Amino acid sequence: MTSPIISRKIILPDFFCPIPPEIHRGVAEFDAATMSWVDDMGIASDPAHRNKLHGNNCAEFYSRITPNGTIEGIQLAVDWHSWAFSFDDVYCDQDSERKKVGHFVALACQTLRTLQAPEAALLPENAHNNGIRDLARRYHALATPTQLYRWVDCHRQWFMGTAWMMLARENHTVPDPNSYLAMRLKDSGGETVTAMIEVANAGEIPERELHAPATEALTELTHMIAILDNELVSRYKEAYNQQGDLTFIDSLVTHGRMSHDHAELEAISIRDRMMEHFLYLQERELHRKSLSAQLSTYLECLGSLIRGNIDWSLKCPRYTKLYEPGQNNPTSELAFQASIGTGASPLTVDLQKFPAVAWWWNV
Repeated sequence: MTSPIISRKIILPDFFCPIPPEIHRGVAEFDAATMSWVDDMGIASDPAHRNKLHGNNCAEFYSRITPNGTIEGIQLAVDWHSWAFSFDDVYCDQDSERKKVGHFVALACQTLRTLQAPEAALLPENAHNNGIRDLARRYHALATPTQLYRWVDCHRQWFMGTAWMMLARENHTVPDPNSYLAMRLKDSGGETVTAMIEVANAGEIPERELHAPATEALTELTHMIAILDNELVSRYKEAYNQQGDLTFIDSLVTHGRMSHDHAELEAISIRDRMMEHFLYLQERELHRKSLSAQLSTYLECLGSLIRGNIDWSLKCPRYTKLYEPGQNNPTSELAFQASIGTGASPLTVDLQKFPAVAWWWNV
């Protein structure tokens, strides 16, 4: 007989995000198909683990990002997220021998080559490796050569950032806030998420537009806003699991010699200044006469990602259900309460003290 699940209400700070929510009408079909794919790949070890994986709500997450995308493109992105969340849990989080940076770097190199050449036969047979081979084959078939190159390169950035973060954990160091922002831009895997937007929408973005300073600033702003929003929600799960994952607030506390409450207020204000600049840049770029239809759709989807990430995070069992380390049956449940609206934090912050990201305000 299992113990009853304990429920607890958590009141979060308000989220400044004046972007309306959207979601693809095929979300239920994407959800059913991705769980069938998880079963086919053997990623779930037992029914309880399958329920835990289902609780990542990958179909909802990507359906909110690309509300008007193609069925095949979104399904590929949803299946990738089902793989990526499980991969992150198994190889990137917490402490164990297979989550040490040396082990991870070897795995990352083999995985990168598999993305480029799915038949490279570098990865041994197991569920995660079978999954990434299947995803790579499908990406090769669906994407243009340019889109494929971008996707593989984004994995390279993700793996490098993850190794950097794992090394900090192994050395028991807390990066300074400027280094932390640079590290998390890569470690979050956000680049792989946004790289799939053009495939999900079946439109290749011209190189000169995708890598223009304004587009790159908007992309990085999207990643960082989503990271900071997610950290506010996920920290309760990580504290319960005793994962000890670093957050931006931890960095501010350690290096700014401030209280946790003060650091939280400063982190929210920094995030809100980023949101204000994102809205300004997005509107400016969307009104350019030379803008391609592909980039216009991409920029709209970046806004949908910011809003969708908030809506998804607040209800997602990945963050609302709490598990004992290594267990697949939840013991507690959180009910997050937060407002999403138009009011930004009034606190003034000096963003130039973070040179790793200050260039966003110069484009």
